[in-house]
Amino acid sequence: MTNIVNKILNVEVANLPVGKAFLLTAAFGLANGLSSTLDRLVGSFLPGTGLPPIVVQAGVAAALENIGPVKNFLGADLTDLISIAALTSGINNQFNVSGTIVGLLNKVTNLLPGGNVQQAIQAPVSVVPAASDQGSLSGYNLGQARTQLPNVDDVDLALLSARGYQTA
Repeated sequence: MTNIVNKILNVEVANLPVGKAFLLTAAFGLANGLSSTLDRLVGSFLPGTGLPPIVVQAGVAAALENIGPVKNFLGADLTDLISIAALTSGINNQFNVSGTIVGLLNKVTNLLPGGNVQQAIQAPVSVVPAASDQGSLSGYNLGQARTQLPNVDDVDLALLSARGYQTA
């Protein structure tokens, strides 16, 4: 598995680390799937127990890093990526770090000349679970569609428009 991971890690297109981005995306998927499984297991053994998302995700990361056969099978790099993805998800779900940073950046960009760019580029919706999502302790409700962020073309058009350029 290590040889495959290393080959993917080294894939670059136009000097962009496409392989690393692919593996990180896959790592987030694996971390989310494992945390969902851990949620179900904890819920079946301890009904009504509401573990915080950071605890569930840290449990996934700790299991990956400390169970020798799993780490040997996945390899050190992939194990670290999945652990980082799990911890990142847990921290962000618990403390809404991304949402806070986007909010702060929007405050700064609103001070720049050229208008209110924030209206064209909306901050991503917080991934902190709502009160109705208590069945999923990790903060991910995989049964619902997630809010899609604007694509690059929309962002480019919004920035051009905010700077006074005419767009078609």
